Amino acid sequence: MNFKQNLLISTITKESNMDFECIIYEKEKGIATIKLHRPKVLNAMNKQLWLDFQAALDDVKNDSEIKVAGCGTGWVAGRP
Repeated sequence: MNFKQNLLISTITKESNMDFECIIYEKEKGIATIKLHRPKVLNAMNKQLWLDFQAALDDVKNDSEIKVAGCGTGWVAGRP
């Protein structure tokens, strides 16, 4: 992992002090963005990605300024 990738993975936003290994989580002006960030494995789910995603969702749930919205007709894929 190079320095630029490491900075991207450890993005800390203005409104959040949360640091993640497998997602990029940003909050600004009432909008939270959660981006899966495991490009070498096409964002395949692993335990750490799940834990990071769950922690970000918990933060969104506890922030009354954030409204939840999806993107497109399906924002994640997988097997049932």
